[in-house]
Amino acid sequence: PLAGWLIDTWPQFQRDVLFYSLIALILGLAWLALTRSLTTLLLNALLIGIAYSMVATSAVRVMTFAFLPADHVNPASGLNIGFIGVGLGALLGPWIVAAIERWRGYRQGLLYISIALLIPAALIALRERSLFAHGMSPDLGFEVALADPYLAILAAVILAYFAVEN
Repeated sequence: PLAGWLIDTWPQFQRDVLFYSLIALILGLAWLALTRSLTTLLLNALLIGIAYSMVATSAVRVMTFAFLPADHVNPASGLNIGFIGVGLGALLGPWIVAAIERWRGYRQGLLYISIALLIPAALIALRERSLFAHGMSPDLGFEVALADPYLAILAAVILAYFAVEN
Protein backbone atom coordinates (compact mmCIF):
# COMPACT_ATOMS: atom_id res chain seq x y z
CA PRO A 1 0.00 0.00 0.00
CA LEU A 2 2.86 2.41 0.68
CA ALA A 3 4.19 2.33 -2.89
CA GLY A 4 0.71 2.73 -4.37
CA TRP A 5 -0.03 5.66 -2.08
CA LEU A 6 3.29 7.35 -2.93
CA ILE A 7 2.76 6.91 -6.66
CA ASP A 8 -0.86 8.07 -6.58
CA THR A 9 -0.10 11.07 -4.37
CA TRP A 10 3.10 12.19 -6.11
CA PRO A 11 3.23 10.79 -9.66
CA GLN A 12 6.45 12.71 -10.32
CA PHE A 13 8.26 10.28 -7.98
CA GLN A 14 7.30 7.08 -9.82
CA ARG A 15 10.82 6.59 -11.12
CA ASP A 16 12.33 7.17 -7.69
CA VAL A 17 9.98 4.71 -5.96
CA LEU A 18 10.73 2.04 -8.56
CA PHE A 19 14.48 2.67 -8.53
CA TYR A 20 14.99 2.78 -4.77
CA SER A 21 12.74 -0.19 -4.12
CA LEU A 22 14.72 -2.14 -6.73
CA ILE A 23 17.96 -1.12 -5.00
CA ALA A 24 16.50 -2.27 -1.66
CA LEU A 25 15.58 -5.61 -3.28
CA ILE A 26 19.13 -5.97 -4.66
CA LEU A 27 20.61 -5.27 -1.24
CA GLY A 28 18.15 -7.67 0.40
CA LEU A 29 19.09 -10.52 -1.96
CA ALA A 30 22.80 -9.88 -1.43
CA TRP A 31 22.25 -9.73 2.33
CA LEU A 32 20.31 -13.01 2.19
CA ALA A 33 23.34 -14.67 0.62
CA LEU A 34 25.51 -13.48 3.51
CA THR A 35 23.21 -13.92 6.51
CA ARG A 36 24.06 -16.57 9.09
CA SER A 37 21.74 -15.96 12.06
CA LEU A 38 18.01 -16.13 12.65
CA THR A 39 17.72 -12.46 13.66
CA THR A 40 19.38 -11.19 10.50
CA LEU A 41 17.34 -13.66 8.47
CA LEU A 42 14.09 -12.26 9.90
CA LEU A 43 15.19 -8.67 9.29
CA ASN A 44 16.21 -9.64 5.78
CA ALA A 45 12.83 -11.25 5.12
CA LEU A 46 11.17 -8.02 6.22
CA LEU A 47 13.38 -5.95 3.89
CA ILE A 48 12.84 -8.27 0.92
CA GLY A 49 9.08 -8.38 1.52
CA ILE A 50 8.74 -4.60 1.62
CA ALA A 51 11.11 -4.04 -1.30
CA TYR A 52 9.46 -6.68 -3.50
CA SER A 53 5.97 -5.36 -2.85
CA MET A 54 7.12 -1.85 -3.74
CA VAL A 55 8.85 -3.08 -6.92
CA ALA A 56 5.75 -5.02 -7.98
CA THR A 57 3.39 -2.10 -7.32
CA SER A 58 5.65 0.39 -9.10
CA ALA A 59 6.26 -1.92 -12.05
CA VAL A 60 2.56 -2.58 -12.56
CA ARG A 61 1.89 1.17 -12.50
CA VAL A 62 4.66 1.81 -15.04
CA MET A 63 3.26 -0.93 -17.31
CA THR A 64 0.14 1.17 -17.89
CA PHE A 65 2.06 3.68 -20.00
CA ALA A 66 5.54 2.31 -20.75
CA PHE A 67 4.83 -0.01 -23.67
CA LEU A 68 2.73 2.24 -25.89
CA PRO A 69 3.37 5.54 -27.69
CA ALA A 70 2.61 8.68 -25.67
CA ASP A 71 -0.26 9.66 -27.98
CA HIS A 72 -2.01 6.27 -27.58
CA VAL A 73 -1.79 5.39 -23.90
CA ASN A 74 -4.21 2.60 -23.04
CA PRO A 75 -3.65 1.21 -19.53
CA ALA A 76 -5.26 -2.16 -20.30
CA SER A 77 -3.11 -2.71 -23.38
CA GLY A 78 0.02 -1.76 -21.47
CA LEU A 79 -0.85 -4.19 -18.70
CA ASN A 80 -1.50 -6.96 -21.24
CA ILE A 81 1.92 -6.45 -22.79
CA GLY A 82 3.63 -6.13 -19.41
CA PHE A 83 2.10 -9.28 -17.98
CA ILE A 84 3.44 -11.29 -20.91
CA GLY A 85 6.85 -10.61 -19.36
CA VAL A 86 5.53 -11.44 -15.89
CA GLY A 87 4.17 -14.75 -17.18
CA LEU A 88 7.44 -15.60 -18.91
CA GLY A 89 9.32 -14.76 -15.71
CA ALA A 90 7.03 -17.01 -13.69
CA LEU A 91 7.48 -19.81 -16.21
CA LEU A 92 11.23 -19.55 -16.81
CA GLY A 93 12.36 -18.07 -13.48
CA PRO A 94 12.42 -21.30 -11.44
CA TRP A 95 14.45 -23.06 -14.14
CA ILE A 96 16.95 -20.22 -14.34
CA VAL A 97 17.32 -20.01 -10.56
CA ALA A 98 17.74 -23.80 -10.31
CA ALA A 99 20.42 -23.73 -13.03
CA ILE A 100 22.30 -20.92 -11.26
CA GLU A 101 22.04 -22.79 -7.95
CA ARG A 102 23.40 -26.00 -9.49
CA TRP A 103 26.14 -24.05 -11.24
CA ARG A 104 27.47 -22.02 -8.31
CA GLY A 105 25.48 -22.89 -5.19
CA TYR A 106 22.84 -21.11 -3.17
CA ARG A 107 24.86 -18.19 -1.80
CA GLN A 108 26.73 -17.39 -5.01
CA GLY A 109 23.50 -17.77 -6.99
CA LEU A 110 21.79 -15.11 -4.88
CA LEU A 111 24.73 -12.78 -5.41
CA TYR A 112 24.59 -13.36 -9.18
CA ILE A 113 20.86 -12.66 -9.26
CA SER A 114 21.32 -9.47 -7.26
CA ILE A 115 24.06 -8.35 -9.65
CA ALA A 116 21.79 -9.11 -12.62
CA LEU A 117 19.11 -6.88 -11.09
CA LEU A 118 21.51 -3.94 -11.42
CA ILE A 119 20.72 -3.88 -15.16
CA PRO A 120 17.06 -2.79 -14.81
CA ALA A 121 18.06 -0.44 -11.98
CA ALA A 122 20.62 1.22 -14.25
CA LEU A 123 18.10 1.49 -17.09
CA ILE A 124 15.61 3.16 -14.75
CA ALA A 125 18.26 5.54 -13.40
CA LEU A 126 19.30 6.58 -16.91
CA ARG A 127 15.78 7.51 -18.00
CA GLU A 128 14.45 11.01 -17.60
CA ARG A 129 12.13 11.57 -14.67
CA SER A 130 9.54 13.21 -16.95
CA LEU A 131 8.99 9.89 -18.77
CA PHE A 132 7.65 8.41 -15.53
CA ALA A 133 5.46 11.34 -14.45
CA HIS A 134 2.12 10.05 -15.67
CA GLY A 135 -0.66 10.68 -13.21
CA MET A 136 -3.82 8.65 -13.06
CA SER A 137 -6.72 9.93 -15.09
CA PRO A 138 -9.49 11.20 -12.82
CA ASP A 139 -12.03 9.00 -14.63
CA LEU A 140 -10.14 5.80 -13.74
CA GLY A 141 -11.19 5.67 -10.11
CA PHE A 142 -12.25 2.63 -8.14
CA GLU A 143 -15.93 3.58 -8.34
CA VAL A 144 -15.82 3.81 -12.14
CA ALA A 145 -14.09 0.44 -12.42
CA LEU A 146 -16.72 -1.34 -10.35
CA ALA A 147 -19.54 0.41 -12.22
CA ASP A 148 -18.63 -1.70 -15.25
CA PRO A 149 -20.60 -4.94 -14.74
CA TYR A 150 -18.06 -7.12 -16.55
CA LEU A 151 -15.20 -5.84 -14.42
CA ALA A 152 -17.26 -6.20 -11.23
CA ILE A 153 -18.06 -9.84 -12.10
CA LEU A 154 -14.40 -10.48 -12.90
CA ALA A 155 -13.34 -8.95 -9.58
CA ALA A 156 -15.87 -11.12 -7.72
CA VAL A 157 -14.62 -14.28 -9.48
CA ILE A 158 -10.99 -13.43 -8.65
CA LEU A 159 -11.84 -12.73 -5.00
CA ALA A 160 -13.77 -16.00 -4.75
CA TYR A 161 -10.92 -17.89 -6.37
CA PHE A 162 -8.34 -16.53 -3.93
CA ALA A 163 -10.67 -17.27 -1.00
CA VAL A 164 -10.99 -20.89 -2.12
CA GLU A 165 -7.27 -21.32 -2.91
CA ASN A 166 -5.98 -19.75 0.27
